[in-house]
Amino acid sequence: MSVVERVEDPEVALEEDSKSVNRLSQALHFTQQLSQPIVGRVRISASYVHRSGFIVLGSGIVCIIIGEKFSWAEFLFLGLACIGTLLVAAAFLLGSTQLKVEIELKPKRAVVGERVAGSITVANNSNRRLLPLRVELNVGNRKVAFDLPMLQPSASVEEVIVVSTTRRGVINVGPVKSVRSDPLGLLRREMTWVEPVEIFVHPKTTSISSIGAGILRDLEGQESTQLSVSDIAFHTLREYIPGDDRRFIHWKTSARTGKLMIRQFVDTRRSQVGIALGGTDSDFAGEDEYELGVSVFGSLSRRAMSDSQSLCCAANGRMLPTASPTLLLDSLSRLNFPLTVGNLHDSVHEMSKVAKNLSLGVLVFGSSFDAISARKLGRRFGAGTTLLAIRVGADRNKFSTIGDLTLLELEKLGDLSPLLRAGL
Repeated sequence: MSVVERVEDPEVALEEDSKSVNRLSQALHFTQQLSQPIVGRVRISASYVHRSGFIVLGSGIVCIIIGEKFSWAEFLFLGLACIGTLLVAAAFLLGSTQLKVEIELKPKRAVVGERVAGSITVANNSNRRLLPLRVELNVGNRKVAFDLPMLQPSASVEEVIVVSTTRRGVINVGPVKSVRSDPLGLLRREMTWVEPVEIFVHPKTTSISSIGAGILRDLEGQESTQLSVSDIAFHTLREYIPGDDRRFIHWKTSARTGKLMIRQFVDTRRSQVGIALGGTDSDFAGEDEYELGVSVFGSLSRRAMSDSQSLCCAANGRMLPTASPTLLLDSLSRLNFPLTVGNLHDSVHEMSKVAKNLSLGVLVFGSSFDAISARKLGRRFGAGTTLLAIRVGADRNKFSTIGDLTLLELEKLGDLSPLLRAGL
């Protein structure tokens, strides 16, 4: 008896395995394409079911299984009742909803403590009568809801809301959702109609006198004490020194004195102010201190802009827009505290990248930051920059000088203007 052994070619076996893998991949791809619409519909349907609805559905399934297995009619009847309740609840979600929703807020910007009035207009945008439903929207951290009555085609209802602004920040009004639900709250169908509208709550600010002296030459600038060989602000006459521009020789005086006399000018400069604020626990001892610091920051910035001074602002480790007071105050509304990064050092670092030859550098910080560190940090603004540090959260108002640094300690916002006049 002979035994014939069958030896397969390795290349043929590898080719067969590759074909099998390809067929399996194609089958899986076809199954995925076929199941995607079904899975999508299941997900949509599941989103309509409230937590209590899932409890009723699960209880019904469990009761039916127990009733069938142990032939308990009571459990079977209870399970069918649960399923029937869900089917009846689903009938309340039927029907299309076509709404036109508008949110109107006046104004969209407010100062802390002011109120913002708004209205929500909901109109039936279909050709059929709209059954009553519920409208919900978020106003900051709270939810506002009202019942929409039956509306005829093109009819509308207006609801008035009042938003209180107790703290600086950005309040989102919306999104506006229509809600259809059954009386038991088992099923819930939501549709979003309008995206959120932002209300900017600006920090409180106070009026202060003009700040800073200039460093950049400008035709409309302020005169400085530094002499210049060419400018528009005449100061005095002096003897000619070889190398001076002969265009500025004063010939009448030269003829009278017998010596060449040349005009001496002083620089006229445009103020360039830089203001920096930190946003971590190393800068401020608490949220109240930080809010006072933001108010001081905003007051100084608004005054610099009203004086048409060149302004650079950095807070929480990033530069802020200074194209207009509104944009700057909007950016202040978005600042958060405390942060893990974005301290006063980070703010000064970012400002030093873009601000050159500042005439006045202002550091705003709280009781967690010491004046010695502020003086060292202020040197990053460069030589010739007047350094001003404002520490908020002090027990009493006072000012002092530490080398080339002027330190103002502020107790409350209303004392900022007289303290600046005394210290500068």
